[in-house]
Amino acid sequence: YGAGSLAGNLAGGRLADRFGPLRMLATSLVLGGLLLAPLGWIHDGLALRALVLAHATAIELGRPAGSSAVAALAPPG
Repeated sequence: YGAGSLAGNLAGGRLADRFGPLRMLATSLVLGGLLLAPLGWIHDGLALRALVLAHATAIELGRPAGSSAVAALAPPG
């Protein structure tokens, strides 16, 4: 999960700046749900590792976007 978290956070920050935090939050949640669904049917070890990496990356895409959205909505000071 560590490598996926790192990749997702780095990519998520750039993508949130480019496309907006709310769009990235929605994208992260949808992708995370879609990638989580087949985890129960995967029996090959390598495929399972790849899917967990992709899922972790997708979920972590939303973390910088969430922080950015909160910062934009909070009053200054």
